[in-house]
Amino acid sequence: MTADIAAIMAGPSGSDHMIDPQSFATVRFSTADLPENMRVATWREHYGRAVLRADIAPADDASFDAAVVSRTLPGLQLVSGRFTAARIIRTREMIADGNDDLSLLVNQTGNVSVHARGREVTLREN
Repeated sequence: MTADIAAIMAGPSGSDHMIDPQSFATVRFSTADLPENMRVATWREHYGRAVLRADIAPADDASFDAAVVSRTLPGLQLVSGRFTAARIIRTREMIADGNDDLSLLVNQTGNVSVHARGREVTLREN
């Protein structure tokens, strides 16, 4: 199963500093550009640890595929992408980073299930 998502993530509100237009760069990342045996490890390290600050594991042994396009603005990050089924977990150690960013997830295709504090929410396509 593949899900297509769009997300808006907002961090703490801005500052009085001048913004460098170069900081608005768009970043694209796709596992299709990698050898299949490196896809999961690279995705986990790059996107999971560096971007989401979460642990990512494929949901099954099927071929893993993920692609995202990210655009960062002052206090806001816009992300769209697609990926095969995966489990994304923020462990207690990861939560200790103090990050309290807000995420708005719009599920465009497929199903996405979110589990938190003993509750589950499933987003389905229209």
